[in-house]
Amino acid sequence: MSVSQTIREAAEYIEQHGMAKGCLKTSDGRACMIGAIQAVAGETAAYGSLGPGVALDNWFRRAHGLGEYTDSGKGWFLRPTAHMNDQPETTQEDVLLWMKKAAADYEEEGL
Repeated sequence: MSVSQTIREAAEYIEQHGMAKGCLKTSDGRACMIGAIQAVAGETAAYGSLGPGVALDNWFRRAHGLGEYTDSGKGWFLRPTAHMNDQPETTQEDVLLWMKKAAADYEEEGL
């Protein structure tokens, strides 16, 4: 599955099950952005160095002029996807908009 397709399907997962904050997934199926990627494409897609999870991180970093994400082993606080998802003011609509925009941008790049 392509990066763009995975991110798009993860957005659809959140539309169907709802958005979670502060965790990957809840017992009732709600998920954060990375949790939704994991739900539709597996753990490697969410965490792998070339997977859609890191691609989504890099999309956020490019959108904010922060440079590419690399897994430095310093933890989740460096992942912009987790940071943006968990902000108190972030809504499910925000998350869906970001994911759909990222999917469209990656599709345009052929990924």
